[in-house]
Amino acid sequence: MVYSFLLLLLTFSFSQEPPSTRGNLILEIANIDTAKGTIAWGMYADAATFLDDDVFDYGDYTKVENSGVVRIVVPNVPYGTYGIGLYHDINDNEELDESIIGFPKEPYTFSNDVRAKWGKPSFEAAKFEFSPTNTTHRMHVRYWSEQ
Repeated sequence: MVYSFLLLLLTFSFSQEPPSTRGNLILEIANIDTAKGTIAWGMYADAATFLDDDVFDYGDYTKVENSGVVRIVVPNVPYGTYGIGLYHDINDNEELDESIIGFPKEPYTFSNDVRAKWGKPSFEAAKFEFSPTNTTHRMHVRYWSEQ
């Protein structure tokens, strides 16, 4: 009887799949006012490299096909803490256009909708937790004057 119970316990223990440590993160970018260009985005897991154009954990250019909300699915991302920076590259020149005095001319945002008018936000302000119960992160692009 004891052996049967142990066998049943071992069978049950080994037949269970371990919980997943990865998932699909869905980014929803709202306030897209024109259906052209791309969303240039980068996602960072480290405060030391946050918003570094050359060192990001995930990132891409995503075509904008509709105004309103653009959804980006980032597959197979490890659960953890991340910060995101992005801009709407309306003219598709792969850079955030700036005025003569350096103000961004295209809409941009950061995770948690952190507003940044006079400099880059900190990782602490922009970080969010990606987990099995928090799989969608919504952000709103704004022009510099709206920050």
